[in-house]
Amino acid sequence: MQAAGKPTSLSGRHYVFVGLVFAASRLFVLMVPLPVTDVGIYSRYVREHEAASREGEGFYAYHARAIDKETDSARAAGRLVGSLDEYKDVEYPPLAVAFMRLPALCLRQPAGAVPDKVFDEQYRVVYRWGMAAVDGLIVVLVAWLARRLFPLEGAGEQGLRLLIYLAGTTVLWPLLYDHLDLVLALLLVVALGLLVSRLHYAWSFAVLAAAVNFKLVPLVLAPVWVVGSLPATRPLVPWGPRQAGRLLARGALLAALVLAVFLPLYAAAGGDSLRFFRYHAARGLEVESLWACVPLALQYLGQPIVVDYSYGSVNVHSPLTPLLTRLAAPVTAVLLAGGTSLLLLRARRLTAGADGERPAGTTLAQVYPAELGCYALLFLAVFVCANKVFSPQYLLWLAPLAVLVPLQGRHRRQFLWAFLLICALSTVVAPFLFLFDIIDPTAPDTAPPSIRAPSPRFVTIVLVRNLLFLGWTAALAAYLARRAFAGAGPGAGPGPQKGAARAR
Repeated sequence: MQAAGKPTSLSGRHYVFVGLVFAASRLFVLMVPLPVTDVGIYSRYVREHEAASREGEGFYAYHARAIDKETDSARAAGRLVGSLDEYKDVEYPPLAVAFMRLPALCLRQPAGAVPDKVFDEQYRVVYRWGMAAVDGLIVVLVAWLARRLFPLEGAGEQGLRLLIYLAGTTVLWPLLYDHLDLVLALLLVVALGLLVSRLHYAWSFAVLAAAVNFKLVPLVLAPVWVVGSLPATRPLVPWGPRQAGRLLARGALLAALVLAVFLPLYAAAGGDSLRFFRYHAARGLEVESLWACVPLALQYLGQPIVVDYSYGSVNVHSPLTPLLTRLAAPVTAVLLAGGTSLLLLRARRLTAGADGERPAGTTLAQVYPAELGCYALLFLAVFVCANKVFSPQYLLWLAPLAVLVPLQGRHRRQFLWAFLLICALSTVVAPFLFLFDIIDPTAPDTAPPSIRAPSPRFVTIVLVRNLLFLGWTAALAAYLARRAFAGAGPGAGPGPQKGAARAR
């Protein structure tokens, strides 16, 4: 509760309770056996990297030769039923591959000194505990951001935001500590925290540049960061020469920082490190994506579909999928352009008549932090909606931002409960329905694996989850659109603290 309009921050008792919930839920995540994990892929890359170094060969060339050996072995054993050539291209950017080597530094024996299975298990333990530490940092940063974005909010409301984050990520427990996505979530939260802080925006740009190099997706957030770094001390006129120059200069700075992080990695690894672009460009329509809902639904009206396992996922093929796959990128671009226009309109209205009202050097993100965080959530959600792949671990990027939405009352509760339901349905689909309905345990061991057509149960839950996520994203866009067209409205406070509080 808030008394007399004064802020009521979380007390020590509240933090202890949140800490106990964190410890209990994360012990569950760490102790419960997982049906599937990606950590084996990371430890394999580490073993190959060390083997390549011992033999004086580049990692990417060594990895491609290892895939050729696997192909020859599967062919000789009569197990080869399709091509494995796509796996010659490492799907991760060089910075992510470099990050995978960090857990190996904590092991007493390097890869090659112990059997592969022993190394993989030791690596898995260190990696998962490292992810628990990353998770803890995110909780601390979300708590700080909640106080920064909503300084007049009561202790109960801020504590609820943290508990919702813990609930959502616990629901995603099979994915939480066995993928790289939690690291990306941490980078995004750090970048947002720096953007709304009193530090120069270049620090935030640098962390966002690292996130882009870790996984390309944060590139969609560039408009939010560029607009958020603009001065809040004068009216924004994007088409004016000076304002357009500021936008271009900040965009150029962010691009330069992305290159500054990438070029040393490129110099060390060579041109093969760019093949992840080719890998992702060639991926098909993943069965969980929103685009895949079209052929999955039309199969019951006579439209034929075929599913296969390639590029590390189950993909759908039908007469419509080539068109749908080609539409994904331009539709994403159009939707993000629309979001950017909405952001510029909102920023222009918020800064109308701002001359002389705020201290020099104050940025839009400092005055309206909740507003900028909400747009960051929208841009990421739009990307997930329009992308040809919707892996459930993508929800880990959204979880810290989703709990910081500047909604009030029942609207916030509905929004957050809908997000929790999306997380729960995603976990039901992956890994459980994949294991029960897609993977055939009686099928022979083949390369690539043989799979079954999606069952009606699988299709129904994927459709429900995707429609719910689409509606959730549309509701967020509608909320921001109403604010953008409503004028300066309740977010036009004269200073950083007051403006941040009123941005709700």
